Amino acid sequence: MRRSWMVLALLLGLAVLPQQPATSGLEDILEKWLALSGEMAVQNQYVESSDSQLRARAENIARRLLPHTKRKNIRYKIRVFQGTSYNAFAIAGGTIGIFEGTLRHSANNDSEVAAVFAHEIAHVEQKHLLKMAPYILGPQLLNLITDGKLDQSKLLQ
Repeated sequence: MRRSWMVLALLLGLAVLPQQPATSGLEDILEKWLALSGEMAVQNQYVESSDSQLRARAENIARRLLPHTKRKNIRYKIRVFQGTSYNAFAIAGGTIGIFEGTLRHSANNDSEVAAVFAHEIAHVEQKHLLKMAPYILGPQLLNLITDGKLDQSKLLQ
């Protein structure tokens, strides 16, 4: 029962998270947790590229953008993943993932790749993933409260 109250308190805290100041301790903890869980999900879903030239190109392009970020406490990490997809993503905490397909599609145009990186960096800078946390984590926390007896599929109906 005590665990249920603690989880409920965390849920209520998450519900008001976007209104809290940017320097909130809860916000920092939650962002670190989202970063770790995001990294684990990526590790389980994607394979890192073995193409050293694509990785170097991605890092060089991103390196030119990173000095212009405002959140100086974020250590950005650029990761290139195998796949033909023209896509990229950001993980809370500063990991930016980009697929080989994006880099190959824009083989002669570093500006296009820079625009993709700038878009993903903006997600981290503006804390978009953190602001989505209540919607992402809510069902998981409710499942903890109910000891796994909650049918999460009914939450989306």
